Amino acid sequence: MHFPFVATLVLSLGSALAEPIPQPDALQAVEAAVAKRADNWCRVVTNVNCRKGPGVSYDEVKVEGRGYISPEKNFGVRCTKEGSNVQGDRTWDYIPGWNCWVSAYYTRSAGSQRYCETGLPECRKD
Repeated sequence: MHFPFVATLVLSLGSALAEPIPQPDALQAVEAAVAKRADNWCRVVTNVNCRKGPGVSYDEVKVEGRGYISPEKNFGVRCTKEGSNVQGDRTWDYIPGWNCWVSAYYTRSAGSQRYCETGLPECRKD
């Protein structure tokens, strides 16, 4: 009496288990896409002002109650943009967590990349 029900259940489970699992290449493509959107972990070498835009003419932004970023803070940098010249360096890094910019002259890697800006795209906003 229960045979048709059991047979249907066994066949259903068998077909569910036969579904293909994602290929390693597809998984690697997803991981690469996620990694591209990730921020680079950076730090500054001295107390540095964070600004509303990529240049020294922009107003300063308070970071965690202070008017500057201190060297013991690690932060994520999303993208870079050319801005005003700081000691020969025109690259500015956008910090989305604080919604501000810091000159790349003062930033260093706090992660696995060699430079703070390694692999980052150009920013599309000011």
